[in-house]
Amino acid sequence: MNKERLAAAIHYNAAFIGGCLGIYAITMRFSFGSAETMNLLSLVADLLGRNMHDFIVRLGALILYSAGIVSSELIIERKEKMRSIISFSVDAIAVIVLFFIPADVENMIALYPIFLASAMQWCLIKGPYGYVSASIFSTNNLKQFLIGAVRKAEGKETNKVSRMHAYGVTLLSFHAGACYEYFAVRMLDLRGIAFVLIPLFTAFCLSLLELKKIKENC
Repeated sequence: MNKERLAAAIHYNAAFIGGCLGIYAITMRFSFGSAETMNLLSLVADLLGRNMHDFIVRLGALILYSAGIVSSELIIERKEKMRSIISFSVDAIAVIVLFFIPADVENMIALYPIFLASAMQWCLIKGPYGYVSASIFSTNNLKQFLIGAVRKAEGKETNKVSRMHAYGVTLLSFHAGACYEYFAVRMLDLRGIAFVLIPLFTAFCLSLLELKKIKENC
C-alpha cells in the first residue's frame, strides 16, 4: 500500500470511528458531542434565559472542544509524524472513560470526553487524497460529494481520485460506523461504547504502519 492510499485508509477508518461516537452520543446521551454549533447556540439561549447551571455545563464542553483544537495545533507543529497515533490514542482513552461513566451522570457532562476527542480527531486526521474532509461530521462531506458528482457528470473531473469518490467513501465510512455502533448500544446500552475499541485498534495499526513508512523514507 503506497503512502497516499495508506493515509486515505486511516482517514476512512477515522470516519468510521467518528460515526460510532456520533451515534453513541445521539442515542445514549441525546446530543451530538462531535460538533459545537448546537452547543454554542444553546450557550446563548441558556445565558439569555438565565439558566446558569446549563450555561456552565455547556461552557465546560466549549472549553474542552477548544482545548482539543489548540492542543492539536501544537501537536501538528511539534509532533507532525505522530498526529494519527496521538489522535487515536485520545479516542481510545475517551472510549474507556465513557465506558465507566454511570448512566445517571448528566448527559452533557457525560459527553465531555467526546467533545475533546472529536475536536482533536477533526484537526489531526488528514482528508483522503489531498482533499480537506472532516471525519467527525458529514455536512461539508455531503456538499463536496454532490459538487463532485456534478463535476463528474459534466466531464470536468481531472483529478486521479475524484472528489465524488473521496467524499463518497468518507460518507459511507461514517454512516457504516454509525450503523455498527447503533446495534452495539442496542445490545449493550451504554456499555456498547466498548465496541469502538475494535476499529480504534485497526486505526492504530494503520497509523503505526504509516509512521514506519515515514521513518523509512527519512
